[in-house]
Amino acid sequence: MNVNFFNINTFLHYGYLPDAHVHLPESLRIWFNGDFMRFNCVVPTKADLIKKGSQTLIKNFEQEIGNDHNKTHVVPLSGGLDSRTILANLLEHLEPSKIITVTFGLPGSPDYERAQSISKKAGVQWESIDLSPGKWKWSTDLLINAAKKSERPTRLFDNAVNQAIQLKFGRDYVYWSGFMGDSLGCIEQVSKKIKTWKDAKTAFVIRNCKCGKYYLPIPDFNPEICLPDKPFTDSKKLDYYSQLNHCIKQQCLTKHIYSPKGYDIRYPFLNPLWVSFISNVPAYYSYKQALYRKVLQSSWPNLFNNWNVSYRNSSKIYYIIHRGKSRFVKNYIKKLFPKLTLIMGSNKNYKYLDWNYALRYQDDFKSVVYSNLQDLKARKIIDWLDIEKLWTDHQNIKNDLSLELMTLAALEIHLKAGTVKIC
Repeated sequence: MNVNFFNINTFLHYGYLPDAHVHLPESLRIWFNGDFMRFNCVVPTKADLIKKGSQTLIKNFEQEIGNDHNKTHVVPLSGGLDSRTILANLLEHLEPSKIITVTFGLPGSPDYERAQSISKKAGVQWESIDLSPGKWKWSTDLLINAAKKSERPTRLFDNAVNQAIQLKFGRDYVYWSGFMGDSLGCIEQVSKKIKTWKDAKTAFVIRNCKCGKYYLPIPDFNPEICLPDKPFTDSKKLDYYSQLNHCIKQQCLTKHIYSPKGYDIRYPFLNPLWVSFISNVPAYYSYKQALYRKVLQSSWPNLFNNWNVSYRNSSKIYYIIHRGKSRFVKNYIKKLFPKLTLIMGSNKNYKYLDWNYALRYQDDFKSVVYSNLQDLKARKIIDWLDIEKLWTDHQNIKNDLSLELMTLAALEIHLKAGTVKIC
């Protein structure tokens, strides 16, 4: 049996398979190979950009909707900027009765409750997918089916949860995706420091490693081998690190988490109108999505008030306080009662699931991950890893190895589904 170590180690490093020859969306190809029309004013003011951005979004969605005003449109709503932008713009063109929002996660978590509140404020129907134990059942068959419905191997557990939306409603609906919205509208801080393509690849490899405390690939593996030798375009059009983010991570990973095959899925942020606008925004307006947020606040204040727009910052503060208290209490009790096994409740501040908690205390999830780890171990194709020790260390609360264990289990499931092959 020959093993394709290239694919396996690439997957173990990234959690997906980057492709140096990935097919880019048309709007990105136009941007990189040619040039979009520049703004009429040489140095647009912030007010000009906000007005232009609002007009562009509305026209953009008019094009994306086309003649499908009589269909029902499903918006996966998380409470973040992109999904809310989709909802706000659909309401510009459609009757609220033609829009359904849907949210998955744990009742009581910020995203779950916020999405329900936003839907009520917008006057549209809201549906939910409850991922609580007993409401949602993890199985290997569920994950294999998710792998087969994806065009590329991806982070499988997230993929399976996202596909539940299409499974809930079926093929007769129009689905909307916020894919590339945050990526196009935000330049990462790391981009400022990178001057060469080599440095960009080095930073990309480090920042996109799907390993936490334990490195999974074979020790001498070079994760840069799957990245392009040359940039996609001139750095004056787009900085080198953002090129890798837009063209590798977004196209090879993110898109396929949200986009199972066989459904009518719209990607409004890849419309040439929006890409043309956002690609010409001065860089200092792109950091932390500054202009994007101003456009949304100015155009749809009912859905983008100050509290909602800054929810991520407030969630981080809540997370620090919540986790800080939990750990303080937990450590204090363990000092008083060292032999006591202490089980803390799942942290509902997670986006939709606390994987670390589920791997320790949720029976169906533990069973699926552990059984697939054993099957992977039996294949004897990654004998440089002690899979049993990784599992034991996690269960003994020595380390949070949820990233590593889920990546290994996902590899086994992709092997079973035939989406990553042993040749």
